Formats: sequence, C-alpha cells, structure tokens
Amino acid sequence: MIYPVHAEVEQQMRPGALSEQGFLGPTESVQSVLETDEQTLAKLGVTHVTIADRLETILLNVIQQKFTDLAGWFDRMTSFPNFDAPTIAPQFSLNNLPDLGSGYLVGKLHIFIKQWRGFQECPWGCPANSRLGSIDFLILNRETGESFTGPGLIVHLIREHHFFEGQQSPYRVDPAKAIRVLAL
Repeated sequence: MIYPVHAEVEQQMRPGALSEQGFLGPTESVQSVLETDEQTLAKLGVTHVTIADRLETILLNVIQQKFTDLAGWFDRMTSFPNFDAPTIAPQFSLNNLPDLGSGYLVGKLHIFIKQWRGFQECPWGCPANSRLGSIDFLILNRETGESFTGPGLIVHLIREHHFFEGQQSPYRVDPAKAIRVLAL
C-alpha cells in the first residue's frame, strides 16, 4: 500500500533542494510515480523488497571486494562510466561489452561503482545510511548486454518508500529494467 506523501517531502525531491538533479522532475507528482511503479511491479510479479535485497547484496559484495583488496580497488576504479554526468550512460550490447579489467564481477553481472566523499540524504528524512548513500553504480548483465545506473541510496528508497525516483530524474532506476538486468 502506498501512503500519501507530504508536500514538504515532495519539495525536497525537486531539483536544487536535496539534490542538484532532483529525485523528481520539476512538475512530477511523487504519488503518481509511486502508483505507476507499484502497478509495474504487480504486473511483473516482483516486489520492491526483492529488488532492494538483490541490489543491496550485489553492492555490498562489491564493497566487500573493495575492502578485501584495497590496492586492487584503485586498479579497478575507472572514469568509465562517467558518473559525474548521469544522463550520459554508456550504451551496451552483446557486441559492445566493457573490458573485464575494470569494475567488478558478481556472477554474470559487471558492476562499476563511484565512491563519493559525502552521502545523499533520504528526502523522507530517514537517518542517514552512508554505507550505500555515498556511491553511484552501473550494473551490466553480461549475458543480455542490458544495464542500468543508480545511486546507492536507491536501495533504501526502494525498500522503505517503494520509490525508484521520478521519470524525469537522471538517477531513476526503472523497475522493469532492473528486474530484467538482475534476472529476477
């Protein structure tokens, strides 16, 4: 069930408030976004918790690899993809896959992570989770060539608020695409 969102929370989601790019577009309704995404999940038969759990497992796996091999972490860091410009995500296909020498593999998924110095706050005002709130990621399914990007905070937003970000946000994780890439 989706609960109404207060106007103050929706204002915090607009571009220039908690985030330069925003969690929503300038005119989007968070309630409408939530309802549309809930319908998509129901149609596909996958819950928001299933997606959040899988994302968290993958991202924590990569972070664990980072701390297991700190020297190797710097070798695996890359300016590809450019997380400074989220609207310019690379386009992959089975004929155009990135080199295995960068990023991390978790099964058939190829993950790229950018660690930031600060962390993103939840627009609902939940206590900060800097563990994942300070990263952006790209997850590529090497068997299908399909990928998606997102912020680490999305795990919390999906699990606790059923929120995948607005259609007009460059940080949106499309639930149908996430289900396909993660093979859920």
